[in-house]
Amino acid sequence: MIRIRKTPVVNSKGMFTLHSDDVRTQLGVIAAGGENNLPDSYGDHDDPADPANYSVVDFNPGPVDTSTASGRVKDRLHTLVTQSRGYEIIGMGFDFVFSDGTTVQAEAGLTLGTTVFYDTSNCNGDGRWIVDVDDDHSCTVSSVILYHELGGHAFLDQPPTLSNAEAEAQAIHEENDLRIAMGLKPRDEGKLDSGCGCPDDCCIVASVATESPFSAEVSELRRLRDGTLRRSRVGEAIFDCIHREYYSFSPKVCRIMVRDLHARINVEGWLVCPLVQILKLVRDYTRSPGDVRAIGESFLAIPVHKEIDWGEAEGFLATLCSGDVDRAALSGGTREICLLLAEWMPRSPHVRWAIVEPLRIYAAARLRFSAAGDPVETGTWLAQAFESWLAEMPLDGVVQDLMPSEISADLPKLEQIVGSAGARERIRERILRTQPAAQARREAMQKSDLPVSAKKIQCAHQEGSVRVSVTLENTGERPVHAVSDLRRIALDTASGVLTLWLTERQPPRDDTRPERHITHPTTRVIDPGTNGTLDFELPHRMTRIVTGPGNHFDFEPIDLSQARSVVLKISVDDKPFYPKPRHGSLREQLAKWGGDLETKPTPIQRVAKKG
Repeated sequence: MIRIRKTPVVNSKGMFTLHSDDVRTQLGVIAAGGENNLPDSYGDHDDPADPANYSVVDFNPGPVDTSTASGRVKDRLHTLVTQSRGYEIIGMGFDFVFSDGTTVQAEAGLTLGTTVFYDTSNCNGDGRWIVDVDDDHSCTVSSVILYHELGGHAFLDQPPTLSNAEAEAQAIHEENDLRIAMGLKPRDEGKLDSGCGCPDDCCIVASVATESPFSAEVSELRRLRDGTLRRSRVGEAIFDCIHREYYSFSPKVCRIMVRDLHARINVEGWLVCPLVQILKLVRDYTRSPGDVRAIGESFLAIPVHKEIDWGEAEGFLATLCSGDVDRAALSGGTREICLLLAEWMPRSPHVRWAIVEPLRIYAAARLRFSAAGDPVETGTWLAQAFESWLAEMPLDGVVQDLMPSEISADLPKLEQIVGSAGARERIRERILRTQPAAQARREAMQKSDLPVSAKKIQCAHQEGSVRVSVTLENTGERPVHAVSDLRRIALDTASGVLTLWLTERQPPRDDTRPERHITHPTTRVIDPGTNGTLDFELPHRMTRIVTGPGNHFDFEPIDLSQARSVVLKISVDDKPFYPKPRHGSLREQLAKWGGDLETKPTPIQRVAKKG
């Protein structure tokens, strides 16, 4: 039996409205098996035990084909409806928080025994992403989140001895039936990553250049990032350095491409597509270093971009690295992009190595070998170029967080990046020579020294809500990434201080609530020498779900109209956050990422109603 609350909950602390209409609609998607036709048998009737407050879900699809994903979803819902065990669904909106103030942006759902809580608003309309089986970020919807909790956690009645990862993997396995039935890519059962906003901001230049964050080129770059580079501690450190430099200029490149179609086409044809092709060849080579014929055949099979003069391209890339480009030969947005890259490339050694040098290899190979070339000769040349390039990866900043023992233990994993044992040994020797200086730099580096401050804060009570706007100023030379979604809120009723956490460095969480996997934070990029504004609006009336032992729960009001001042705690860093395998839970990693900017209490003004 599935029960849905149809009236507000009333207790000694107030009246609480649940999002029951959203629950009925999203449960209807499940009843349809993820397809378009809602069965006539789906509906609800008054609960005989409490007809004034609850309805009971009706659903009888008749015989279903359980060999299909849609049939299994319908069968699961029918089982839930006909079981004597009673389930209750509680729809949460943006106005709900858990007992310790954790927002539904940070945690999308919770199952306590047979009671399911889930976010009906899908991140307040911004959408959520998950990691699919192709290692790409795909969107999800509220009905899928509901099925994850109801058809997964609640139905399976998971024992408390299961780890969070095991419990989530089981629920994702069930969730995938609905995803498949709805035409969505199945979710990777081993990857719990998710976040608000759909999709993520990975590979932003490639996303804009190809006009889609789901394009084949962007998906391939994600696979190369997560499936190859970030499989080792050293690889992760290399990626961090690349990304730190990349985000110094990439948002500006994107803004130019958005307003200049010709520049976008040039970036796609000259940069994105060749880069993806050459990096795929590098990956294939490292998997089979001795098979030069296969590498040669793969290269020769790549369609040639006839509009590109590869001799001109090779020369341009060389001048780009030195910062000396021919300004007269360029125009429009393409000229702006090239001048921007020429400014940053000389001081971005990791980006030069990861992006420009592979493009130079690609251009040189295009000049040397025609489509009718000899595969063995082509593959041999490429293999030698790859080995020379890989062995010279820049190590400055790469090893400052790694001890020599970690590097020695981790180096064999680099065979996914560096094909030959000789090249790996040269890298190992260079890393160990670099280690003492890196250790000194690590000890001197203070995260709190990031040049960002709260330039202006405005807070007001207005029209049934409290509105907060904070303008962050970046006075440094690199972009700063600031968490931009609320992770947790707390109101001290005695002092009237409303604290907004945009960080996972928080007081201890509520230990009566089962540990769940939190979502990734969304971040705002603030360019050097500019300001960025974060805006929040919270309803005066919010609902706290208070959990206790034995799956007990209750509702309490949070009256934000009583707030007199606001304190913000915001995580900032000069590189984006990406989770790292083997580095602890997502919450633990976020607690170590960047530094926190904490503002002084800012009084909340009261704005009179118009009229």
